[in-house]
Amino acid sequence: DTAAAYQNEADVAAGIEEAGFSRSDVFITSKLQAKEHQSAETVRAALGASLQRMGTDYLDLYLVHNPKGGNIIEVWSTMLKLRDEGL
Repeated sequence: DTAAAYQNEADVAAGIEEAGFSRSDVFITSKLQAKEHQSAETVRAALGASLQRMGTDYLDLYLVHNPKGGNIIEVWSTMLKLRDEGL
């Protein structure tokens, strides 16, 4: 369980690598921070940054961290599109 807000994505990725697991051996979860509940562009950029920190090209589960405030309807719609793109 990772989150940009926890600042643990890179550490978890390093732990997975050091343990010798392949990407298919692990289920990776991260979360979209509340400050990024603004637009499709901010959601896409946040996911891209998480993927880069995790060293992977997809997440198994991407959650809305604290789904209050911002443009939550657009955020949800964008997250569904990202899922459909396989991210």
